[in-house]
Amino acid sequence: MAKKSSHTIWQIDVMADAAMADALLNHCQALDDIVSLTHMVPKNNRIACQIICDQEPSLPHWHARLAVLALACGCDVPAITSRTIATEEWQNFLQYTYPPITLGRLHIAGDEQSWQRLPRHHRLWVKATTAFGTGEHPTTASCLTLMQAIPMHHRGGPMLDLGCGTGILALAAARLGWQNIWAADNDLEAVHVARAHCRHNQIFPPPRVVQSLGMQNALLRRRRYTLIVANLFARPLCLLGAVLPRYVARGGYVVLSGIMAHQANGVMSAWRGRGLKLLKKICASNWVSLLYCKP
Repeated sequence: MAKKSSHTIWQIDVMADAAMADALLNHCQALDDIVSLTHMVPKNNRIACQIICDQEPSLPHWHARLAVLALACGCDVPAITSRTIATEEWQNFLQYTYPPITLGRLHIAGDEQSWQRLPRHHRLWVKATTAFGTGEHPTTASCLTLMQAIPMHHRGGPMLDLGCGTGILALAAARLGWQNIWAADNDLEAVHVARAHCRHNQIFPPPRVVQSLGMQNALLRRRRYTLIVANLFARPLCLLGAVLPRYVARGGYVVLSGIMAHQANGVMSAWRGRGLKLLKKICASNWVSLLYCKP
């Protein structure tokens, strides 16, 4: 998910226990000024949450938010700090911290020179921006791994990347053999970023990228998909359990990601009894991704 940012963005650091981190994750989804929740890494039995904002945060307001969340979770109010990050610094950090990577048959680069040197038919260029999805995060990498686990003869039909961010998963689907590809994000800036990546990667016909909160855009509801990938958060994935299965074609697949390890049982419970079969579960750096099929 991407947000339009000014010349300066801000980083908020919160050290919380698992319950508090889960509550903070869900809370951030409703805030318009959040660019991304970039890291949730286990550290000394707690989780270091780094939140990127495109507006200067009010620490008193954040303290109040955390106090309410802590009361609901029955835990202490965690400490919070913030600092400014120049947009150029943020983009350079992403670009130079994450060199070209290879995931199965796919080769992903964030700079033009590296991209030009990659094998043409399986390369992806995803610029380091404030959009989420450059391939290095465990949730994105797991999605790409699970997509490649789907047999070749089950690819080729319509595909949907829901919550597309940079559009990397839609681009990967095109490289891996899917056709009639759609991508959607609730944030308009993410839509622009994903469309730019489609043009730069020279994929024809290009994925169609639209703005949509879940499946609310009527264009998305006009077809059944052989693959739906939703790399979101646990809360919206639970809610989508009652909606997405009806748009999966017979023999089609669903990849769910963006789930912290302690949230996995809740998500799987929300998707149980929906006419889908759980085929595979990947755990990577405290993140869980799921592959379902519709018999």
